[in-house]
Amino acid sequence: MNIYFAASTNQLEKNRDNFLAVIAAFKDAGHTVLESWVVETLAGSKQTATSQELVLKNTQLVQESDLVVIDLSERSFGAGYIFGQALANHRPVLCLYPHDVPEQRISEIVKGSTSSLVTVRQYSPEKIDEIIRDYLAGISLDSLRKFNFIATEEIVKFIEQGADREGKSKSQYLRDLLHSTFIAKK
Repeated sequence: MNIYFAASTNQLEKNRDNFLAVIAAFKDAGHTVLESWVVETLAGSKQTATSQELVLKNTQLVQESDLVVIDLSERSFGAGYIFGQALANHRPVLCLYPHDVPEQRISEIVKGSTSSLVTVRQYSPEKIDEIIRDYLAGISLDSLRKFNFIATEEIVKFIEQGADREGKSKSQYLRDLLHSTFIAKK
């Protein structure tokens, strides 16, 4: 699974160990953590890209990801932008905040999201592996199979509108629709 990791780069030294623990937990579970601006900064890479190149690259990485993980330790417009991009691209978003950050500091936009794609979890560095394992078990893609589906414009529009209305990915919307219409009625 491709993981996009975002967080504020303000107070980076203060949060470095937590960020690295989150990234390591995904890598240890066999997932690929994409080279987001935060991952590159943590690795010590110097940013040579223009602001526009940075936005384009990270927007593309969100589109390539299977899951977007955002650490909410510090408030960040950049992380908020990625949150919006993830939802616009129907990517599941796991928002994490450490146990020493009060819930009142978490953005109302994040806490108030009713999208089924958004999950918010508190963590401690000692428990991050368990939290991620439990989260991934709930969204396991192992039982899903990809196949090509050729559809008319009318069908594509129907699926896109339904997915947007329900705040789901097109795949999840179609799976749920097929299950409720055909499988559950058996």
